[in-house]
Amino acid sequence: MLGINSTTVCFSPFFMQLLVLLFVGLDASAQEKKTLSPADYDRWYGFHHTTLSSDGQWLHYIVENPKGEDTLVVRKVNGSWKQIELGGAKGQFSPRSDWFVFMKKNQLYYQSLVTGSKDSLAGIDGFFFSKGGTHLIGERKKEKELVFIHLATAKLQVIASVASCLLSLDRSQLALVQRSENRMLLSLLHFSEAIHVNKIADFDGIISGLAWNTRGNGLAFFESVSPANESEASHVVHYLTFKRQRVPKIILQQSSERLPSDFQVPQSRLFFSTDDGQLFFDVMDRRDNAVPPNGVLVWSSQAKVLPPPKAEKMISRYLMCWHLRPNTFVLVNDEEHPLVVPATSGKHALVIDKAAYLPHFEHQGIYVDVYLQDLKTGGKKLIVQKINNEKNHIHISPQGNYITWFADKNWWIYDVLFDKSRCLTCFTNTNFNDLDYDRPGSFLPNDKPHWTIDDKAILLTDFYDVWLFSPDGKSRKRLTNGFRTQGQFRLFDDRLTMSVRENLFQYQAQAYNLEQGIILKEVNRQTLAEGISVYQAHKGLQTIVTVEDKIDSFQQAGDTFVYNLSDFDKSPELVVHKANRPYGNVVQRSNAHQKEYHWGKSALIHYTANEATLKGALFYPANYNPEKEYPMVVKIYERMSFLLRKYVKPSSYSTIGFNVTNYTQAGYFVLLPDIAYTVNKPGESALECVLAAVEKAVGSASIDAKNIGLFGHSFAGFEVSYIATESHRFKTIVSGSGWHDLVGTYLSTDDYGESNIWRFDTQQLRITAPYYSTEFLTNSPVLKAYQISTPMLLWSGTEDLRVNWRNSVAMQFALWRLGKPSTLLLYPKEGHVLEERQHQYDLSIKTLEWYNHYLKGEPKPEWVE
Repeated sequence: MLGINSTTVCFSPFFMQLLVLLFVGLDASAQEKKTLSPADYDRWYGFHHTTLSSDGQWLHYIVENPKGEDTLVVRKVNGSWKQIELGGAKGQFSPRSDWFVFMKKNQLYYQSLVTGSKDSLAGIDGFFFSKGGTHLIGERKKEKELVFIHLATAKLQVIASVASCLLSLDRSQLALVQRSENRMLLSLLHFSEAIHVNKIADFDGIISGLAWNTRGNGLAFFESVSPANESEASHVVHYLTFKRQRVPKIILQQSSERLPSDFQVPQSRLFFSTDDGQLFFDVMDRRDNAVPPNGVLVWSSQAKVLPPPKAEKMISRYLMCWHLRPNTFVLVNDEEHPLVVPATSGKHALVIDKAAYLPHFEHQGIYVDVYLQDLKTGGKKLIVQKINNEKNHIHISPQGNYITWFADKNWWIYDVLFDKSRCLTCFTNTNFNDLDYDRPGSFLPNDKPHWTIDDKAILLTDFYDVWLFSPDGKSRKRLTNGFRTQGQFRLFDDRLTMSVRENLFQYQAQAYNLEQGIILKEVNRQTLAEGISVYQAHKGLQTIVTVEDKIDSFQQAGDTFVYNLSDFDKSPELVVHKANRPYGNVVQRSNAHQKEYHWGKSALIHYTANEATLKGALFYPANYNPEKEYPMVVKIYERMSFLLRKYVKPSSYSTIGFNVTNYTQAGYFVLLPDIAYTVNKPGESALECVLAAVEKAVGSASIDAKNIGLFGHSFAGFEVSYIATESHRFKTIVSGSGWHDLVGTYLSTDDYGESNIWRFDTQQLRITAPYYSTEFLTNSPVLKAYQISTPMLLWSGTEDLRVNWRNSVAMQFALWRLGKPSTLLLYPKEGHVLEERQHQYDLSIKTLEWYNHYLKGEPKPEWVE
């Protein structure tokens, strides 16, 4: 394990009082440690928005202040220099790492990291940099102004009446929309020491939705053709290209007025193909469909989908492809094929067709055929039939040259240019499916595919390792060696962002430059130790850090790395690490005052159940004394041991009413076990695995075997209710927002208004037998409530439709009718988890009081009759 070393920190006197609060804990080594109480919870804080400068020499982050304004910190990576700004936010380094900019309320501060000079502007709402950071642009949204600051000379220029603006992709130009009397002006400016605005067009309607093309010589935008406040306002899409010069000259201007009259254009999104030959935008069908005079909905047993579409025709949005040079339009999708993913090249699209596999219950609702559609002719070609359409199964490569899908435990690829399909992984003699996946239906891949730039190679992940394949299947290379060490490697990138293609994101792959390197995170299957490595084509795999801690928020700039380290008993630390160094330096610790208090610890337990080797995360009480026995609460879901090293701030506000740290501070063991499932036996699987985990834990630590409670929410709310019907092992059970009536759930709809059948056929509930079968009925807790003798606390939100809140009501009615000890808490206007802070507090307090009564013998709470 590589070590972590800390640096000396110097502070300015002006901020000493603040630093004592946020950065320096009391030296409690010679003091007797205290017991943490709820009154102390608001002392806990964290840090976030960590950013490295592009040269790796500077670091910025935000430190939460639990009792006031957050604090912005900017510091030198090498050395002790640090600047603290109480109330600072939105910190950003310039592209060349020579300036640092941040906001404090509505004041924009910009300071040179070379000279130390600092200045500010008032009344600024936001800011951005031009290419290279030569200019800083501040936005005054209320005044509709842009302020341009030439950072080298400190020269300021103001442009007024700005309705909207957008930087080109290379940040060298800015498009502006300005209002002048009753006209909207579209202008361009290039960044130089003096800002010159060049008007290129003007319009009667309101201009919005600016979009630059890839080459930076073209713009698309909407012009309203009816009042903007009308719900069905229509627009014209304009496209113009111009010569890139100091005074731009328009060489082509087109509009969507040639679009067929059946369609109207809402204001939505605009995006170009990578060669700028196609422009995509949303359209709506104008055609009026008759509404049944009495508004009656007809649900037929012959329908392909239930519930059926609404009787009235809702105006649907479709995607239009505008071929700009021939000035023609092709509708990308339609009612028959609503899910179509255009390639970034704009030449073709992926058509996902599920029509052949309806009704859902005959094919588990997950299968589709995949077609390749020519976006010029609209013609479709069948690529593959009946494959899984769940997350991570089907993708189109970044350049649109290949289509990949996961089937029969392997990755397959279709070459668009050569019209050929092949299996990429069939002969690797390893597992590209997730071996832990135990839901019904098809096998799940370990990760989605990632590509190198220009579609040159594809990165695929087996159960342990990351591989590099050529698209033609002629070469393959294992980049990591996790299969030897039981370490699971996965590509790590928390910088992924959504775009105008966000509803197509599931089907699109990310491209990486292997010369610059990819970051890989490793988790050891046996110990849950974590590590970070970097793979570069010219260097191979380089291990940066391996620790028995949790690693988060990893970033790299050159040979400098920054990441967060934490453990259940270690509050997050911010670490800077230089390549080829054996250890990193801790530059910021959170919650130094934690050492004033007794704290718990976590440990792994290993056990076997349901023919699987499993793990559990066992959390010890604060100030643990092995000579004393402690009660335990078991919190379950599916596989939970991965939370072993998660640091949990103490808090009285929880969306589900449970906080692990709170319970260890209150003198409890907490166990989070793994559960392995058998299809058609979800309840029995949970029972067997949980009981095995409990027995292992009791044999591992000083746990009071007679005072053990159980907690579950959502799917786990079902699991704990089932366990209550079959076992008397637990002294009390809390079930939140759980499924209790499985037959009623199967024959109802979810929060999307869709049938719940899919939740059984392919998802968590894992019952593929008929709803009237023995397997189905014996897993339904409400039908076996007569076997329950354990006191139960139930809770739900009265607007929860994901797991319908009437499940909890039905269970409470059953227990009430049978004379079983139980209490139901219903929170008004709450959904599947609690959002209102007063409700979070109430549930957290009541849950702890419930356990304290049943597991510690404290008096019955007044709210329990």
